[in-house]
Amino acid sequence: MPRKHFYWILTVMLISAFSVWCADPYAGTFRYVTRKVRSHAIRSLSERELFDAGVAGMLASVDENSGYIPPQTYDELNHEFHQEIGTTGILFWKDSVADRFFVGSTLPFSSARMAGIMPGDELLTIDGKSLAGSSSLDILEKINAPIGREITIEILRPASQTKLSFTAVSQKVPIESVKGFARTPEGTWDYLLPTLPSPKQSTSDEIHGNSSNILYAKLDTFGEKTVQEMRQILKKGNREKCRGLILDLRGNSGGLLNAALDICGMFLPEKSVIVNLENAHSDTREPIFSTEERIWEKPVIILQDGDTASASEILAACLQDYGKKGTIQALCVGSRTYGKGTIQEIFDLGPIPDDRYLANENDPKTLWQKIWEKPLRGGFRISVSMYLSPDGHQIHRFPNSKETDEWGVQPNEGWEVSLMDHPDWKKSRKQFLQDWLSINCRKDSGGWPQNEWKHIFEFDLTLKRAMEYFE
Repeated sequence: MPRKHFYWILTVMLISAFSVWCADPYAGTFRYVTRKVRSHAIRSLSERELFDAGVAGMLASVDENSGYIPPQTYDELNHEFHQEIGTTGILFWKDSVADRFFVGSTLPFSSARMAGIMPGDELLTIDGKSLAGSSSLDILEKINAPIGREITIEILRPASQTKLSFTAVSQKVPIESVKGFARTPEGTWDYLLPTLPSPKQSTSDEIHGNSSNILYAKLDTFGEKTVQEMRQILKKGNREKCRGLILDLRGNSGGLLNAALDICGMFLPEKSVIVNLENAHSDTREPIFSTEERIWEKPVIILQDGDTASASEILAACLQDYGKKGTIQALCVGSRTYGKGTIQEIFDLGPIPDDRYLANENDPKTLWQKIWEKPLRGGFRISVSMYLSPDGHQIHRFPNSKETDEWGVQPNEGWEVSLMDHPDWKKSRKQFLQDWLSINCRKDSGGWPQNEWKHIFEFDLTLKRAMEYFE
């Protein structure tokens, strides 16, 4: 090779290396640290473990809501947003006193219903293993198995005291993000609240009287189908001439921002400001306007608590602001919300190779094949902007925020209610929470007789207070 060609090649290589160093002067240092950790650390660490820790640490430096999403969590997050799970379709509840599990209902068209499992059946075993001493979460994990897996379920049918065995297949089932007040034994939701008992009512009226004609919708999350579900429910409420809506956002930690924005628009006049955005690259506020057709013009009462966060706080703050101005009939009942007023954008990292558990594999070819065998997708989220209510109220709670500072969404004055206000809470918090969870589990599974629905007001003081708005 001519000497001048060699010099040209060397020059190009040096320029390229210098360009890479200028673009990211820390990349080489990071790789150096990685190699030293792998060769000198007291504990053997895989490349994947170092990758997970490095990315997680980098994103944690942004703020408390930015972070790395490892493949398993990323997969679960996608299922939640797409509103799909694998399940046999059994909805069950637990008799905490007897430590037994019963079928409340089965989802329509599910394999459990097609197999013949019926409401009231007692669950005895799953895949031959007794459920005695199991938690509800243990059983839920077995019932919501990977799609295609067969599950053998043994039940006791109370009417005949007969033990029966069924085989059900886990299938892809849509997840409803908008729930009603209670499930019926048929597995469908009833979106109308029972009548609030009053001293003037007889026992017969309370049990056999008509519904309150007040629509109830509980949003557990904001997924891809939430807007469509909410639109259908509101239109149903209009057709049935409901007097108002109770929108339950308790425990809703957020979800897809656009879904929350679209739902806001269903209650507001055209082109109303829903939220104001602020980001680090601009000193100005960017208003976001409603684009959805207004569907609901009757009163809407929002139920909220300390676990109401993010997108659900946008919805609560928006409706409360317009309610205070008299543009719509809306108010918030419950306790102060969580205070997460930042917006995260989720980025897909693509398939991530996995070399964990392969420390003893010496053949390079086999090692490479196993590393890339069924790689799962990962991702990460970064806080990109902060939102304020339509009237400019601060929602985000910073690490140094005080209780007296403006953050979260406060309930309207005079409408503050908490679970801790219940007399039974003060007697025994543990027993009250156990009863509370048991009732809600029966209600959501279809295992609560309709003539007992009125008893919810004895436990749920927030819902009871909201109902008093319509009295």
